[in-house]
Amino acid sequence: LETTNSDWTFSVILKNVRPLSPVVATVSFLLMWKGNKIIPQVPAAVLSFFGGTVLYYILQWIGLGESLGHTLGKFSINDNPLLVWQAMPDTLWLLGEKSIWYIILAGALTIAFLETVDDLLSALSWQNLTLVRPNTNREIMSLGVGNTISGLLGGISGSGFLSRSNVSYDAGGRSWRATLSCSLFVLLFGAGFSPLIPYIPKAVIAGMVVMIGIGIFDRWSLDLFKAAIINPLRRKRRFLANLMLIAAVMLITLIFKLIIAAVIGIALSILIFVVEMSRGAVRRVISGESLHSKTNRSLALTEILNRHRHQIAIIDLEGTIFFASADHISDTVEQLINRGTKIIIINMKRVNRIDSTGGRVLQQLYRHAKNEGVQIIFSYLTPDDDNFSFLKDLDLVQNMDPDKTMFPDTDRALEYAENIILQQQQKTPAHPEDEISTPAILKDLNDNQLKILLKYLEYREFKMGEMVFAQGDPGDCIYLIVTGRADVILNVADMPLGKRLQRLEPGTIFGEMALLDGQPRSANVVATDNLRCQALTIEKFRKLIAEQPAISMQIMINIARIVADRMRGAHKTIFELEQ
Repeated sequence: LETTNSDWTFSVILKNVRPLSPVVATVSFLLMWKGNKIIPQVPAAVLSFFGGTVLYYILQWIGLGESLGHTLGKFSINDNPLLVWQAMPDTLWLLGEKSIWYIILAGALTIAFLETVDDLLSALSWQNLTLVRPNTNREIMSLGVGNTISGLLGGISGSGFLSRSNVSYDAGGRSWRATLSCSLFVLLFGAGFSPLIPYIPKAVIAGMVVMIGIGIFDRWSLDLFKAAIINPLRRKRRFLANLMLIAAVMLITLIFKLIIAAVIGIALSILIFVVEMSRGAVRRVISGESLHSKTNRSLALTEILNRHRHQIAIIDLEGTIFFASADHISDTVEQLINRGTKIIIINMKRVNRIDSTGGRVLQQLYRHAKNEGVQIIFSYLTPDDDNFSFLKDLDLVQNMDPDKTMFPDTDRALEYAENIILQQQQKTPAHPEDEISTPAILKDLNDNQLKILLKYLEYREFKMGEMVFAQGDPGDCIYLIVTGRADVILNVADMPLGKRLQRLEPGTIFGEMALLDGQPRSANVVATDNLRCQALTIEKFRKLIAEQPAISMQIMINIARIVADRMRGAHKTIFELEQ
């Protein structure tokens, strides 16, 4: 240390090399690594410490001292715990100075922050090792009390530390008794054996520290690095963001201080979170061609809808709608408008929170779309919803008609959107009963066969709100709606009103499974308007089979086509939802 930089020539460096120090450090490292297998009864740290020290002094005894490194050397110890109190009268006058309080508070807060971070990191490490969640609040409170007492007795602050926790665990420590035993050992060793500390070889400490460092290295970071290498490029970006954060914190810790690295690491984590949240607000965009409402319409109306379903789009949102995610939502809506979409359904089912900025953006999107001739409607947003109440408190929904823009689920929103498409095409029949000749079940039957079939049918009428049949009732007939509408509702335990499965409109059939398997009804059917149907009972259908086999065969073929079309639609919807 006394030589100048210019004196550090290659020959001088060689002269100061201690070739046996790495040997002692390596033996200490190996004993710490494999000590539990060599002598299981002795903790590896103890075996490494004493084994390396004994080797050091054996090499020195046989005359190889010049090839060994130095020991820790002498240091001063304050053996008077009352020194702080003795010096108190001479320093109390400083407390009257305001400037000294800023220094004291700044130092105290810095120490408290650093020790808290150390303790929380140690607690997290302990949780990863033991799979037991520690009581961190109690740990930090105990740490504060202990450091306060230590400071009053002239000691320095301390905390839970990752390396000590790891070594304790490897040595068999599993409870508070291990911490107490460690503290008592340090106290007794410092009080009774402090004169021996200067003779501890530095090489032994170096070997143990290297092994401890390897032991506390975060294996999750290694797995993350491995995943970033083997995964496809599309998924690599997520891993690389985490790796860059880890590398930045490590580099800042080495160059500056831990507290600076912790603050910058937290700031970078928040930034990454905000960026990821802004990208993840739009879960997916579904075309109306892929997802249909559960309204069962006549063949003619279905054909009209199929030609214009591309004018409908559904945007599924998730998470929190706030300032960072608002731009992504706006861009998505703008792209749909430019694509020619006329009705946009915004699904709010997975939105757990909306802030004021996000609410303002939704209002601006609604107004912008309206000016462009595009209608935005919301699903899972109703007057009894928390998000609606928040938007209402901000006066952001005062210009929206709840009956036309807000629906309890996406299916009802889709039904409303499809009705708008049909109205715009001006193809909705003025008299639905005129559609009786075009239902899918009557397809490919000529006029003479239709007249014959009418003799086997009977008219049945139901008032609005009346149940046509209940879930579990015997399946005794099939219905063809002439006028009115009905809902298919499944009984669900936690839903008093049940779950609506389908909306039935004029020209559609229901209860057709009764002709196929004769099993009890699988759901309720309730009239939502004054309902007028034509019914074909099982008895009449059997008679039709015997008397008019061609007609009955065509009806069975048509029923098979209807069921197949429904299955294809269900499969397409499931496939779209799984993307």
